[in-house]
Amino acid sequence: AVHSRDLLATLVPQARPALQALCDSTGCSVEPLRRIEDIAIESSALTSAPNGSAVRLTVVLRNRGPLPLAVPSIELTLTDPGGQMLVRRALSPSDFGVANTTLPAASESPLQLVMVASGRRATGYTVEPFYP
Repeated sequence: AVHSRDLLATLVPQARPALQALCDSTGCSVEPLRRIEDIAIESSALTSAPNGSAVRLTVVLRNRGPLPLAVPSIELTLTDPGGQMLVRRALSPSDFGVANTTLPAASESPLQLVMVASGRRATGYTVEPFYP
């Protein structure tokens, strides 16, 4: 039960209090289910923000699975014109100001973040979802 606690809590929500009590005694926690294989990035955009010294990152996540899942972190990599990495940053759901940390089953969720741009100008980027 401890090993599969997140799945059990998702499939049988009324078991959550008992699972949490079990975790309280063993030092674990009951969290939203994590299945990165069910998470897809439907679209993304990195644009200049209105003030000019910042960039706006917009990512639309899709939960392709039949169960609600934890919102993943996003790895953002900025590259120069030659494809060389300028910066890599891990962005947590809290960086995006996400209030609900669960993606409903078979749904999309937009995330948006404004960041200060400094240093060399990036011409390319990649985004990848991951669970820390």
